[in-house]
Amino acid sequence: MAEKWHPNDARKIRTSLEIYFATGRRASDIYAEQRTKKESKWASQNHARDHDLGEILMFWLYAQREVLNERLDKRVDRMVQNGLLGETAEVYDHLCQKLAAGETVDRSKGIWQSIGFRQFEPYLTAMKEDPDSPELDKLKLAGIEDTKSATRQYAKYQVRWMTMKTVASLQEERLLDRLYLLDSSDVQRWKAEVLDKGVELTRQFLAHEPLPLPAEVSEMAKEVLAGTVERSNRQDTPCRKTCEICKKTLLTEELWQAHITSRKHLKVVRGAKKRQLIPAHAVPSRALIATTPEPQDTAPTIDHP
Repeated sequence: MAEKWHPNDARKIRTSLEIYFATGRRASDIYAEQRTKKESKWASQNHARDHDLGEILMFWLYAQREVLNERLDKRVDRMVQNGLLGETAEVYDHLCQKLAAGETVDRSKGIWQSIGFRQFEPYLTAMKEDPDSPELDKLKLAGIEDTKSATRQYAKYQVRWMTMKTVASLQEERLLDRLYLLDSSDVQRWKAEVLDKGVELTRQFLAHEPLPLPAEVSEMAKEVLAGTVERSNRQDTPCRKTCEICKKTLLTEELWQAHITSRKHLKVVRGAKKRQLIPAHAVPSRALIATTPEPQDTAPTIDHP
């Protein structure tokens, strides 16, 4: 598992260690054993549609990435207007009380990992130290933007979970024809595309009537489900590569190639190349770091980024 987990994924690493110390066995061996049992069970069923899940009907409310990101950003703005800062301040005060009492706080799980708290903690810390600090507005805006970014990343993770976990599990159980994607991209068409279709599919399901194929529900469903199944069946190439410029570790060759060709990475690379070409005397003054004065006959030290 050490090669599989990302070095920054403390929770998965901790879980693997807990499994080992509790059972004396490696987590990878236990997971492999579970997969073997599942495969044996499926083989013994002679590929019949026999499973322990019962009759199920699943809906995936899908929105195009750009539309979803815009909604998520507006949602964060509304949360700030409705008291998000007050709630995070209460959590921060609770943390300070625990630390002041000498308690050990595991910040790798639970509420301490919730989106919003971590992003606003620098602002809350500065507010506690100096309520009149001129940096507060900047820290507050940074907290809002970081919360939006974390929310978008979480939504992206949820879509990946659907692709890699939910769809894969439904394929194993031969239940992929019970997953219906409803397109919620256009809010103006919510009733027609989501509500009406969802109600009708549920009625047919409960009445034991024949259900349409998921790809027949809409053009969006046809396109997205086909791509999702294709990605779910794709076998990634394991690797462990670290981008020293971006300080980022990737665990598959596919993710590595996507990273090194991404706009964000290429922008960082261009910036690094430009900085290498700037003479020391031309470094902007804001990049200089004050140091302890040296003796009079020694030139002051200048730190360059």
